[in-house]
Amino acid sequence: MNEILKNKINRYRKLEEKIIKKHNEKIKKIKKVINILENKSQIKEDDNFETIVFKKYLELESVRAVANYINELGYRVKTDSYIGERKYIGTDITKIILSDIDIDQELKEVVKLIQELNYEHMSKKWG
Repeated sequence: MNEILKNKINRYRKLEEKIIKKHNEKIKKIKKVINILENKSQIKEDDNFETIVFKKYLELESVRAVANYINELGYRVKTDSYIGERKYIGTDITKIILSDIDIDQELKEVVKLIQELNYEHMSKKWG
């Protein structure tokens, strides 16, 4: 076999390795999401507010829908206005998701991953 063919075969083998590695990383992320959905997504009575937000985002994948859910539960954002509080909106939920809150690390990682993927999808759709 001549050198040109050997080099071409080597380039394709390297490409194959790169593709396998990339797909294995994606499969690993998907398995992590499935594990969290199966084992840590149910809202429990003793869950704190932030954990409820994260778990509900796992279910709904929409900050607006989570804000509506939280508002239905009666939660309100404290304000400096004369009223003293207001309903949650999508940006409040996004801030909670992106903040450095002390909750289950795996749950936080998966929610942030899903939120990033949703943001990227919307950017492509509208951008």
